[in-house]
Amino acid sequence: MKFVIIGGDAARMSAASHAKRKDPNIEVVVLEQTHDVSYSACGMPYKIADPNRDMETLVVRKAQIFIDKNKINLLTGYRATAIDRKAKKVVGITMGGRVLWF
Repeated sequence: MKFVIIGGDAARMSAASHAKRKDPNIEVVVLEQTHDVSYSACGMPYKIADPNRDMETLVVRKAQIFIDKNKINLLTGYRATAIDRKAKKVVGITMGGRVLWF
């Protein structure tokens, strides 16, 4: 079974990690269009108010931890463009323009 999550903020990465803990054999794929994951969206106003604030202060966990420790197929630089419910597929595109199906 494949579980695809669109977006890599803290809540979605928590869901991805929970799914993997519940069933280690499930294939978890996360599509995130930026290169930042597990960030605290609630902290964004502080970054906006202080543009010199280091973005790293908003990051809960680094992307590589989810890949190495949690065995999650975390794809940064990928944007979901469509969902085909009948085929149970998600269409994604890389920032370079390559189209992918998940």
